[in-house]
Amino acid sequence: MFDVFTAVLWLALIYLPGVVVKRWGMFHLHAVGVLLLGNDYRAIWLRFLVLAPGILLHEASHWLTAKLLLVPTGKFSLGPSRIVSRGRQVQVVMGSVMVGRSDAFRSSLIGAAPFFFGTLAIVLLANRGFGQAIGAVPPPPTTRIIGVFTHLSTLFQVKDAWFWLYLVFSVSNSLMPSESDRRGWFAVTMYLLVLAAVVVLVQGTLQVTPEMITWLQRGLDVLLFAFSLTLAVDIMVGVVVYILYQLISRVRGQRVYFR
Repeated sequence: MFDVFTAVLWLALIYLPGVVVKRWGMFHLHAVGVLLLGNDYRAIWLRFLVLAPGILLHEASHWLTAKLLLVPTGKFSLGPSRIVSRGRQVQVVMGSVMVGRSDAFRSSLIGAAPFFFGTLAIVLLANRGFGQAIGAVPPPPTTRIIGVFTHLSTLFQVKDAWFWLYLVFSVSNSLMPSESDRRGWFAVTMYLLVLAAVVVLVQGTLQVTPEMITWLQRGLDVLLFAFSLTLAVDIMVGVVVYILYQLISRVRGQRVYFR
């Protein structure tokens, strides 16, 4: 049976290692770029090219959400650029969209838009590329998560598997709000609080219809599937990149360190 509380708990448990795995993978991808291309600037461009589809979706999410919320937008740009504060480099931006000022709520939604659009994109990619449709009757949360990891081998049996895996990797590593989108964390927090509040309602605080419970279960099942798939893909790609880094490092007799 699908348990709503268990599903929300698993979402939180999957999210935390997902952040760590993404950072670990991006670190070694950048390190591979430094070893192969000779300097940090070229390595940043390599990372941009690898994540280009996801970065495009990230910035387009900001732009589209601003348009839908009637917030004026300006220049749309893609490509690495350095943000400097008081003579020190503090951030590398892979793309940007100029958005006019608005109230705190709309600004939060615009900042967090890549998270929501990215999750939807991963679900659609899984459905289109791997035929992983979300069933009318969701399985138990634990069964859904175990199923994603135990059936990874089936991902490579579909046509153009590497292309779809690449898109999932690119999107999943670009969906989180950037440093300049910190305001988006408010919306993400509210999003999780709403999920927790709904859990309380479903547990009997208020009467809800069976249809409402069914739709809630389906929505949580979609999120569990998307989060589990991105974690699995990030682990696979991260291990490959790490092995590649170790091989290049040994051949060249060099290592890459970051402060």
